[in-house]
Amino acid sequence: MASSSPAFVLSLFLVCLAIQQVFSCSCMPSPLQAQFCRAQYVIHARIVDFRTIYEDPPVLEPVEPEVITVPDGDTISTTHSMSDVDSEEIEPPVTQTETEDANQEEGEIDPEFKPEGPIPEEGPAAGREETKDEENFNNEISNVVTGLEGPLARVKKSAGLLPPPPLPNIEDVDLPEERMPIALAWQVEIRKIYKGTEFFSEDSEEKGPEKKILIELFTAPQDSLCGVTNLQLDAHYALGGRYYGDKLRISSCDIIRDYKTLTSRQKQGLKGGYQKGCEECRIKPCFASPCNETEDECPWYPFNDVDCEDAYSRCLRKKKGQCGWHSNKHMHGCLGKE
Repeated sequence: MASSSPAFVLSLFLVCLAIQQVFSCSCMPSPLQAQFCRAQYVIHARIVDFRTIYEDPPVLEPVEPEVITVPDGDTISTTHSMSDVDSEEIEPPVTQTETEDANQEEGEIDPEFKPEGPIPEEGPAAGREETKDEENFNNEISNVVTGLEGPLARVKKSAGLLPPPPLPNIEDVDLPEERMPIALAWQVEIRKIYKGTEFFSEDSEEKGPEKKILIELFTAPQDSLCGVTNLQLDAHYALGGRYYGDKLRISSCDIIRDYKTLTSRQKQGLKGGYQKGCEECRIKPCFASPCNETEDECPWYPFNDVDCEDAYSRCLRKKKGQCGWHSNKHMHGCLGKE
């Protein structure tokens, strides 16, 4: 089968990278030196502890119920108000008692008027239970009266209405705690600062001839958000990231290297060898060969089976003025050269 063209391989890689970014965090492959150059701080640290940071719970203000006074002296507690309703636009219900009072005042009482059936007492008639229709009607009237001011508030209890129960105070309601984590904070003990000493406080705790400096590194709470969630307690790491928002930040795209897996050349690079290259050269990822780099760039192939450049070399400017990978016996041995 014919080998794939470089353009096809590059296109396939970019498509896969775009699909992966939809579902998870994706980082561009980078050697340790490139990560070192981008980082604002780089340290050797031991993981001590971690804590989860949650969002603050919502602040709910207690609601004071309004009190409506009806003519009989009873009160109805409610949190609603219809102060904007014009009392002149609402006609109060006319009861039989009010009609008789009006007729007596005008002297026009009908002597042949006889009410049908017995006149009900205050509240539901004694000895008779309310029917379902009456109960539904009274409930609807009670809902209307609740929260109204003005004429409608003069509806009497003779219709069998009772004030609604008072609303509970918000402070007495048990709300479920569904706070979402917004960050993780890793507490680490600094063993060595390689870069960004200005971000670390001078305050420290004496521990024998050395100083024990404990700090916190903040990260996203989930892997899909590029959070660092899988560090091992008491393990040693080379860690690097950025500083913003008055906090030291780290993500899965930054420096997270198990310190015991670093080669001697990488440790030397952290101690100062990488910094010189950062000032003079730039590492350029190449996804096809040949890679068209400039004299200020070092080509780097992320899909090699063994990353010899990352493990055993550094990108530096050579005597001829062009940037390139520094050769040494470890580099030659990795590449299979004598």
